[in-house]
Amino acid sequence: MTCPECHSENISLQAVNEKKPMDCFSALVCVGLLFVPFIGWIVLIDLFTRKDNKTCTYGLCSQCGNRFIVKSAKEIRAAKALRKRILIYILIFVLALVIIVAESK
Repeated sequence: MTCPECHSENISLQAVNEKKPMDCFSALVCVGLLFVPFIGWIVLIDLFTRKDNKTCTYGLCSQCGNRFIVKSAKEIRAAKALRKRILIYILIFVLALVIIVAESK
């Protein structure tokens, strides 16, 4: 492993436990799900009961002091799973809106 700045191989690794903040998109989805009875509420309960802590591995260059994120294969798979889960939530939300519109006619 080399430093992206100075390309030195004198790197020390640090594991840091961080809490993931809720991003703007997630907040908008939560507000939208409040207005969808039952299905939206179930999804909201699922969203709020998740543990949002993650362990990041940082590389610290001993030569230049640069700190950078070291991504593992596990983190890459977790990011893909998160995108898949978000897609499923969007589909559930759209399906619930279609049902509401169909019932109102």
